[in-house]
Amino acid sequence: AGTPTSVLLESNDHYGNVVTKGGAELEGTLVSVDGKSLHTCNIDDHNDGTYTLYYEAEKMGDYFLAVRMEGQHIHESPFLVFIDHTDSDPQHCIADGRHDSGDGLKSCVVGVETGFVLVCADRFGNKCSVGGDEISAELRGAKNVTVEVLDHQDGHYTLSYTAIWAGLYKLHVLLGDDDVYGSPFAIVAETAGIHPPSCYVHGTGIYACEAGVEAQFHVQTKDKFDNVRPEEDELEVKISGPEKVAILRRYLGDGQYDFFWTANTAGQYEVDIQNKGVSLATAPYSANVGPGKVFPINCVAEGSGIKEGVAGETQVFSIQSKDMYGNKRTTGGDRFVISISGPSSCEAKIRDKDDGSYACTWSAMIKGTYWIQISLNGDDISGSPYFCEIFPADVDVANCTAEGMGLLAIKTGQLSRFTIHSVDRFGNHLDKGGDPWEVKIDGMEVIDDAEVHDERDGTYTVTYKSDMKGNLQVMIGIRGRDLPDCPFDVISDVKLRRKEALKRLEEKRSLKAKKGRKKQVEVEESSSGSSGEEEEEGNAPGPSRGQKVV
Repeated sequence: AGTPTSVLLESNDHYGNVVTKGGAELEGTLVSVDGKSLHTCNIDDHNDGTYTLYYEAEKMGDYFLAVRMEGQHIHESPFLVFIDHTDSDPQHCIADGRHDSGDGLKSCVVGVETGFVLVCADRFGNKCSVGGDEISAELRGAKNVTVEVLDHQDGHYTLSYTAIWAGLYKLHVLLGDDDVYGSPFAIVAETAGIHPPSCYVHGTGIYACEAGVEAQFHVQTKDKFDNVRPEEDELEVKISGPEKVAILRRYLGDGQYDFFWTANTAGQYEVDIQNKGVSLATAPYSANVGPGKVFPINCVAEGSGIKEGVAGETQVFSIQSKDMYGNKRTTGGDRFVISISGPSSCEAKIRDKDDGSYACTWSAMIKGTYWIQISLNGDDISGSPYFCEIFPADVDVANCTAEGMGLLAIKTGQLSRFTIHSVDRFGNHLDKGGDPWEVKIDGMEVIDDAEVHDERDGTYTVTYKSDMKGNLQVMIGIRGRDLPDCPFDVISDVKLRRKEALKRLEEKRSLKAKKGRKKQVEVEESSSGSSGEEEEEGNAPGPSRGQKVV
């Protein structure tokens, strides 16, 4: 097509002899079989009986070549001639985007093979019927993508490509070094569907949270090729743990989500983010909800040391720090203050165990009811103040006393009595009985029937009778240990010298009062401990009496 073609004609006479001169009237026409195209041929007369006929056609197809001499068809005229296409022309090569996976000249989905068909034609628009053209293509963008070319050897080609990065591309289709008609084409590579393992989840809300404080985590959805999802997907968040929590969701666009949740109960929670039942990224996650800030009114003290104890013994109790929601705190550092008031001055010691609990100790020498106030930042903890009853220690013979006329002078033949007072080593009068007091009386006579009556209040009444006039010695003790005043010298007479007995009684009472005052001073010094020495050593005043700060 488009190329001049010639035919050599030789003329003969009626008998078949070659004519050697020109001048014959020749004409030639080229007509398409469908009659739509008619071309007149040019003829050169060589004046030797031969002629050259020239014709040219642009449209490919079958033609009739009619050659007439003197108005009549020459031998075998008209001739059937086929006009073939010429070489493919870039501007007449047409790309068709229709493909099983969509229009490959407009858009594609990453990870999915997409293509189009290229039909080659020459410069006259004749479709080529053979292959072998130098066809190439490339998808150019942020990262170029190779395009595969399949030659069907009939003038058309199938081109296919697979993009894995979403975005805008330019598709260049070349014949040789020239772009075919319409090239380059604008291509939009769309992201594939959500791919749960490729999604990204981050934030403290999937690892560590604080009770009562809103926790947050962020989700970025992506496809299999790490492309960000441009639209909202169906996501479901499930959080299970010690309590049921509400979950708030906010979509930010471009496949980004913020999730918020708050738990008031400390413990381990499982956080799972799913798309159609499949967990995203490395979900489910284990989130630890720790206790919040200390809340004094929820803190508690436990142990016998805030209820009752024994004089001289170390009283022990513990403080458990808690947050606003009643969760036990797991770290230390809280500055609790303990103030103890009562019959004697006392100090408490606090040891921070760094796990939210505090070991507390204190001791008192004087029996009675003590007021224990525990506070933090000026606020009392739950149950404060506590009332603790301190009971006397075991009986200490060295501090016990006995009194009564039965230890001074008695009348012969009549029952006499005296009272024993059980006292502990700190001078506390016992409030209960049960002490195994023993009384031994001898002298002018041995009295074996002295009766010791337990009054169940720490006192013991002893009654005995002497039938002989004279002097007696009374020994009082427990398990071989006698009272410090033993032996007691007792006068036994028919006529009791009352004045002498009263005088002896007054002397004993005076002596007892002096010993009591001395003992009280010793107990108070023992109760106050070594706080004075500590002040002196540190050159700075310590905490006020009855308070201990940690």
